[in-house]
Amino acid sequence: MFTNVYKDYMRHVISVLEGTWCVISSSLPMWLNGDRTQPSFTYTHIKIHGQDVLLDETMYYKNGKCRVITGIDYPRRNKTFGFVWRHKFLPFIKSKWEVVFMNEHEQWAVIYFGATFFTPAGVDIISKGNMTVDQLKRIKAEMLEHPLVKDYALLVRDI
Repeated sequence: MFTNVYKDYMRHVISVLEGTWCVISSSLPMWLNGDRTQPSFTYTHIKIHGQDVLLDETMYYKNGKCRVITGIDYPRRNKTFGFVWRHKFLPFIKSKWEVVFMNEHEQWAVIYFGATFFTPAGVDIISKGNMTVDQLKRIKAEMLEHPLVKDYALLVRDI
């Protein structure tokens, strides 16, 4: 019974995440160092061996050229909104991430990324549409109250 409830819940989470999200603010050096611009994530619901997963295409521009990193996001059983990203062609490269806050109506989310061999832990604020200054202020204030992301709330910079 628990397994079916979990699968139904994750199917809903996956359906909400589906689509293209622009990175609005971040604490991650890969987006803040200036050589990668206009970062976005496109999530597409697919099934692999009967499991609901997300095809994850991270797009950005570097030196004027569009670059894409493709991976698969597998739901984490011990995290309600958690996933493990694996590189599509090099599956030993992985990253754990989770949605900390999400507002389906306003179409924004805060994602926490765990540290990897390649990147430090950090946070992205993402949106499917435009965000107001007031929305961003409210999100950053909410981050200050959450134990997982409060240390990153003052580090995020608008992209």
